[in-house]
Amino acid sequence: MWLALPLLWVAAIGPLRLWRAQLRPIGLALAAGGLLWLAEGLWQWRVSGEFRLLPWQGAYNLWAANKPGANGRYYAQTMWFEAPARGAQENPARRESLLLYQQATADTGPLRIDPFNRYWRQRLFVEIRAHPAAWLKLELRKAYYMANNHEQYNNKTYSFHQARSPWLRFNPLGWGVLLLGGTLGIIALGRSRPPLRDAVLLLAGAVAAGLFLFYVSARFRLPLAALLCVLAGAEWRSPAHGGPGASGQKSRPPC
Repeated sequence: MWLALPLLWVAAIGPLRLWRAQLRPIGLALAAGGLLWLAEGLWQWRVSGEFRLLPWQGAYNLWAANKPGANGRYYAQTMWFEAPARGAQENPARRESLLLYQQATADTGPLRIDPFNRYWRQRLFVEIRAHPAAWLKLELRKAYYMANNHEQYNNKTYSFHQARSPWLRFNPLGWGVLLLGGTLGIIALGRSRPPLRDAVLLLAGAVAAGLFLFYVSARFRLPLAALLCVLAGAEWRSPAHGGPGASGQKSRPPC
């Protein structure tokens, strides 16, 4: 999203004659983000000896989310590990990915992250090319799960507490209500500020694409929930619902 910030900014502003005046704030925003990226990369280099900006387990998660038999909702562990008696806890998904990689490649030496990630990406591409119909069916199931009001989790914590807490048992503001309110907000925003609507759709589309590539469980769609809350508020601030500008007076933009 940091790389796409100029496009989102320009799309939200609208006409070319308006965004030229925004070059300075766009540059400052990109520079601030760049400094944060640089600081993180330097810290990673200090503690690990490698300059990296993003978590490196993404390639394996991409495979795990789209492999044959994947449920499309959340990560499903395939190996059982006993908890260590002493010492720090090890991430079970990371350990599983390393063991599966070693079994498949017979590479038992020190982990080399780039070949490791390249192996999982290539394995995914080969699988999709060999069975495109099966992968498309999985993506359709993800679309259903993402739009469904059911809270998808890969542990029983939420459902355990929901069944025992009167505060959680009834959830009137579920995903379905948010999705409907956000859709109405997009329509209202298109009437008042079409460029801003286009920028919001681009942002929401980028987040949704990430969900389809990986998992669509409730915690992964949380950024979309926040965006839908804002859009639902924009819908109720529109003149059609008696918000600012309903009496014909000029109103400030809803977002």
